[in-house]
Amino acid sequence: HNQISNSLDENPNCAKLELLDVMENTKMQCEEETDKTDEMARSFYSRAPLSNDNSPSSNIIQELSLEHQNSRGEADTLPRASKKSSKLANIPKEALSALTDLNGPSLIPRMEILAQIVDSVCGKVEKNTSNSENQPWLHDTIITLRGMGGVGKTTLAAMAVNLTDVRVFFDHILWLNLGNFTERSGRNNLTYDTYLSCLRQLCHQVNVSTEKLKCEVVLQPGDNDTKLAMKMIQAMENSKAEMSNILEGLKILVVLDDVWNHEDLELFNFGEHMTSPFSLLLTTRIYDQQPRAESHFINVGVLNRAEGHLLFSTEAGLDASCLSSDVITIDNIVNQCGNLPLIIRMVGRLLKTCETIDADIDLKDLAKIMNSAAQPMNLAPMIGILDRSFEFVTDEISGFAMKFYFSVFSRVFHRGDYLRPWVPCDAVNFLWEALSVCEDMENICDAFGKYKLKRTKDISELLFVMGLFDERYMCLSGQTETVRHFRLHHDFMWEYGKWFSSKVDNVNETLAKYLREGFHLHDIKKVSNTRSESILKNNTVKWNRIMVQYFRSSVHHQLSNLQSTKNLIRAFSMDWLPIHLINADLFHEVSSLLGSDDYIIERIKVDGIENGIRAIVSLLRLLKQASSNCSINVSTASFALTITSVIALLYDFLCKLAQVDYLAQWHQAEIGHSLIMLGVELQKCSKWATSLDYFTDALNLYKSINLNDDHPDVLRVIEHIESCAIRSIFLVQRDSPNKLRLKHADILCSSGIDKSNVSLELSSHPGYAIVQSKGTYQPLSSSNMFWEYIFLGVGRKDSSLVVNYDGQKLYNVADGNTICTSLGTYCEGMPVSLRSKVQISGHDTTKNEDVLKNFENVSLFSIDPDGVIYPTLAPHLCLGLSCYPSLYLVERKSPNRAVFKYFSELKKSCSFYTKSSDTNFDDKFSLNDQSSNSFRVSLELLSHPGMAIVPHFTKIINLPNFHGATAQGMVLGLGPVECALSAKMNEEKHIIMTNHFKGLILCPLGRGKMEAGRAVHLLSRVEAYSYEFVIHDDGTISPAEAQDVVLGFQVPGTAKIAH
Repeated sequence: HNQISNSLDENPNCAKLELLDVMENTKMQCEEETDKTDEMARSFYSRAPLSNDNSPSSNIIQELSLEHQNSRGEADTLPRASKKSSKLANIPKEALSALTDLNGPSLIPRMEILAQIVDSVCGKVEKNTSNSENQPWLHDTIITLRGMGGVGKTTLAAMAVNLTDVRVFFDHILWLNLGNFTERSGRNNLTYDTYLSCLRQLCHQVNVSTEKLKCEVVLQPGDNDTKLAMKMIQAMENSKAEMSNILEGLKILVVLDDVWNHEDLELFNFGEHMTSPFSLLLTTRIYDQQPRAESHFINVGVLNRAEGHLLFSTEAGLDASCLSSDVITIDNIVNQCGNLPLIIRMVGRLLKTCETIDADIDLKDLAKIMNSAAQPMNLAPMIGILDRSFEFVTDEISGFAMKFYFSVFSRVFHRGDYLRPWVPCDAVNFLWEALSVCEDMENICDAFGKYKLKRTKDISELLFVMGLFDERYMCLSGQTETVRHFRLHHDFMWEYGKWFSSKVDNVNETLAKYLREGFHLHDIKKVSNTRSESILKNNTVKWNRIMVQYFRSSVHHQLSNLQSTKNLIRAFSMDWLPIHLINADLFHEVSSLLGSDDYIIERIKVDGIENGIRAIVSLLRLLKQASSNCSINVSTASFALTITSVIALLYDFLCKLAQVDYLAQWHQAEIGHSLIMLGVELQKCSKWATSLDYFTDALNLYKSINLNDDHPDVLRVIEHIESCAIRSIFLVQRDSPNKLRLKHADILCSSGIDKSNVSLELSSHPGYAIVQSKGTYQPLSSSNMFWEYIFLGVGRKDSSLVVNYDGQKLYNVADGNTICTSLGTYCEGMPVSLRSKVQISGHDTTKNEDVLKNFENVSLFSIDPDGVIYPTLAPHLCLGLSCYPSLYLVERKSPNRAVFKYFSELKKSCSFYTKSSDTNFDDKFSLNDQSSNSFRVSLELLSHPGMAIVPHFTKIINLPNFHGATAQGMVLGLGPVECALSAKMNEEKHIIMTNHFKGLILCPLGRGKMEAGRAVHLLSRVEAYSYEFVIHDDGTISPAEAQDVVLGFQVPGTAKIAH
């Protein structure tokens, strides 16, 4: 670098050549290292059979190689990144790609800027801070390359990290393109999931297992949007600290390309937690009005006259002899390009390409075209210049066709979570072929013939030589042979494609108007943003459906006999077909594809178990995201059902896979990790009971491979189990050992202290707090009164309720609702809830005065100095827990289901049961005297040895105003067999208690569809509820109207039950 800098004034061309030699040598070295890494990755799956089982699950295991298993085990033991193995740090692949996408001779050595970058990242300039002496390392800094899009910031950053001075100074140079994850909104674009994806990329670049990053968001049923956002932020901060620990002790340079918000930047400033040297180099087109004190800014402007000349001449293939005679013409062209490297390079390539598509266009003709092409109105300057660059195609239909094809590519090959993905060349050709057979494309295809574009692949070649496409040779998914790939050269190309797509409503009408009136694109009538968005969405759906239909009907059936095409079809079906289906609003089809055994098997073969499931989950997230801007009328509930059905299929597949013989321990661990991943996705769909099943299966799997109780995986899954198993809060006796005590009672009990925003964290249960048991309120009515409620429970403290206390009532800060005892009554076992204000219909409220006064009284609470919360009007009671896990409905195959020991006797008991002469339920049921002793069936459990269904409390709970009637009930749970209830089944299939609480009936509470998670209590007859049950031959019991769910608990069985 020093030699190049010193010789710049003497011989700029020589300096440029030396720089290129350095980059070429380092590129070759990095490619050799990359080839070794790729070969190791490809050896993940071998063909050595491990089992004679021919099941799909077994076939996957047969392809998992021992070599990868061993290499993985070694990676898992690495606590942090290691020092570089040679004198030079590796060059990031993204940096190599940024340079190899350009022709070597066209790299303009802007040495003044490069020297500033090198001096800054290597600590040769002082930071702009007054307290730099307090920093452990003088060269921990942030270097910002800022300038408008297209000026070459990314290229400069890539050239800088190729230089020897930088590679010698740092142990690792890491690179992230944040622009791929943004939607250009100017806000903090990185979600928790995308941030973790970025950290995984960094771990891969330093050769550290991503297993080190386990700072997950642990969700709970009562989390609202604000609470969830706080958890996400905290988890991201924890992950940042973990990443800092991985990099600790090394000299690190992180390049953040295309930063759109400095909140994103803070997430990658790992130097805040490190004592070793750390530097950030970022590129941005956003000018920060309040720069960080330690930042060093380098402004990158457009090319000067000499640089613009050199770049254009190099790209256009002009030799030195023509430069003197055409200086004015080149000046004109460069000025029309705004002196932007991106546009100059593209226009230069256009001139060079004209030799093959139209020999009549020379340098002066190109200048005339650039001058005569009017810039479209109301466009950003860059989009206007890009649109002008297509004008070299003098035939207007062909020019329109080039813009149209390019824009279709930008909409079809676009992921919601990645802006510029690489696409196999053959897949791009699929698109051109699919468009060419459309009815409204005949005129466009004819126009292409005039420019010698006889084959569909010629379109890709032209877009590449124009500089609109980048090129790279890389492997298809699951293949070892490299094939050509394309992607958009710059995100401005994507913006242009989006703009053009929103302006062309119908190809036939557009062309017809041109043929009739000499139509030009910039003459399009101005339309509203709403109209443009509608056109864009309709075109996106239409073009993706064309791609899906063509792929299925033509390619799959006609060309599948070729092995190369088979490989392409396999890779395309796995990577791009789901994206096209999502973009085409074909949601049921994509769910069928993602949940099929064939797709899951191929995904796992290519990516491994955990990464394969993660890839499918990422597609499910894209599917969920598509619901917000869907062009068809599909309800949110329908989307949730689609997603949960796919997750259920993935779960079934993993359960089968876990039973395969010869399954390596790390394979089983990956299945456990995948089950946790799926469980978290179910929580996002509010399927808490089912997610608990997945976490329980993961725990059982970890135990089966003998992981200790303090193993990180075991601790992690227990956190998730606790997040689902919210224990309900009841009124208990004041002397109960299960009463709750608040941690911050001193604040709530003291006078003269502000009692606002106090967390209800518990001292009686360290690490836990009073939380909402659900995220949404449930409606309830009685007579002409209406209110909403949520039961309260004990959960993790990070979901704690925050309240204001006025000395009488506890108000939830989030919504102003009050804590109260349910149903306006005091008795042991009564649940405690959050309740809204009571609404009364009608004008006459006098008849409700007593009820309203009672509801007001049950909201009054006092707090003792020791933290006990008790009803002010019932000081003999207080808030507490039952010591038993509650009974509720679970999935039929749940590991947490209840299997009854005497189920056959309970099923037979209905033939011995008789009613009394009274038909009202309030009159007690009685047993036939001759059979009463022999058919009182204990509700002992086979699934939980030594345990049974037991009551939470000893006294019956009276329920006034329960759906307009007075009722009696009892909460049920899992307890010792000595306290077991006994029951009978009558001829109506009701399960009725026969010893304690005689006459009460087993009943799932609530209305609507019966699904996993609904509580099951004892209740006297209430008209609104269903009491019929079915006893299955496997010993489980289901509600008669929902036999896909059974009785179960929030804790797993202690006996292993096969799925």
